[in-house]
Amino acid sequence: MMDRQYSFRLRPATVYERLPDGGEAVYLLQPEGSRIVATDVRVRQPRPHGVGARDLRSLRPTAAAAAFGDHLRERMVHSPDNEPSAFLREAAAAMGWPEEAVAAIERDAVEHDPWRSVLNRIRRGELPAGDRLFRLAVTALLYVAAVEDGLPAPNEAVAKALGRPTAHVRDDLKRARDAGLLTSAPSRGVAGGELTKAAARILEERFPKDRELPVGG
Repeated sequence: MMDRQYSFRLRPATVYERLPDGGEAVYLLQPEGSRIVATDVRVRQPRPHGVGARDLRSLRPTAAAAAFGDHLRERMVHSPDNEPSAFLREAAAAMGWPEEAVAAIERDAVEHDPWRSVLNRIRRGELPAGDRLFRLAVTALLYVAAVEDGLPAPNEAVAKALGRPTAHVRDDLKRARDAGLLTSAPSRGVAGGELTKAAARILEERFPKDRELPVGG
């Protein structure tokens, strides 16, 4: 699968994608309810003989729109004042979208990713005090999120989020599975697993204001 390279602009809401034959796709976006959709796609080709057929076949407007939504949510998480609602208002104004459209996108994301409020707090460094099992539960949660996001190196992503060596994260994931906080991977050498009810209880004790979250067995 091609590793897609995106860049983004808020005004107007645009995704730029590098294409296989050296061209660039420009996707213009608009909200449609709680979804972001590409309403126009243009291909820029720097070569004199025009747009390459491989470039045209590689166009994926839906994937570009999804990447823009992920970009928005990442910006919300890392907004300077840690106020996602303030960023929502600014983003809506910058894109010329109604504020309620951007808010609907955010609500939809929360409904489909109910761990999000806890993940946001962890990624901002808002970790309450905890013991060894809490550390393992946090590591397992970040790992499950990284796998579900399709990241190619989930262990490294967790290590970066926690500011820890990758080897320590790998060891803690094994400990989390042994402690019944993370289910087994689907097969040997394949990333995966689900957070267990035991892990959820540990996290909910430390994040009591966050909503209850679905878990595996």
